[in-house]
Amino acid sequence: MAGRAKGGHAADAVSRPAAAVQGTVIQQKDATIVLPAQLDPGRTYPLVVAFSYNGRPSGDQYTPLTRWKTLGPEAGVIVYASKLYSNSAFHGSAANLARVTRAIKAGVDAAVAAYPVDPSRIILTGLSGGGNFAEYFNLKYPGFAAAIFDNCGRTPFERFPKGTLPTAASFGDSRRVAVVLGSPSDTEFYDDARRGTVPYYQSIGWQVRFYSFPGGHNFAPARVYLNAFQWMESLPSWQ
Repeated sequence: MAGRAKGGHAADAVSRPAAAVQGTVIQQKDATIVLPAQLDPGRTYPLVVAFSYNGRPSGDQYTPLTRWKTLGPEAGVIVYASKLYSNSAFHGSAANLARVTRAIKAGVDAAVAAYPVDPSRIILTGLSGGGNFAEYFNLKYPGFAAAIFDNCGRTPFERFPKGTLPTAASFGDSRRVAVVLGSPSDTEFYDDARRGTVPYYQSIGWQVRFYSFPGGHNFAPARVYLNAFQWMESLPSWQ
């Protein structure tokens, strides 16, 4: 909140936008990690695992730290932005995709062991191709993640032969929260999300909320993400 100007009156105070919350950025070979500005002793934190279409955590408006570098600290989570996934891996050979996926899983496991992470509150996320892979990873390792935030992505059903998609029982004690974010002007992904992703997660017992936002094939505004976090944190399964 803006304070009162020294020697003046309340009406003289000038409102300024709140400064963005800054975290601690750690560069590793396979990921960029963003920690909250202060880690409280004895406390564990949710871990957001973010994927990028080009294997770079930052660099343009579509890379994950565009949103998560400040959103992570503001939401009080640890961010693990992978450098291993890119769309070329997703659209290459099945063997290479399997290798990359295993390497990412090993890197995330190492981060969970090294930082004060609550392993029951892992959140997978990505924009576009990064969202596609977040969905793929969630279905390859059912029960590993508690939640998914898919921004303008789609569920890659074609990667799972008939009869191999996880069932509700596959997810064990996962908290099962799906946040799906789409823009009406991004017609193909928007329709895929509403007709495919949302009903699929509902069918396997996940708690699902769809957020529509203007702006096309891009990140939803930070306020939409924060609203989604508030909804997720209000759920009995998240307590």
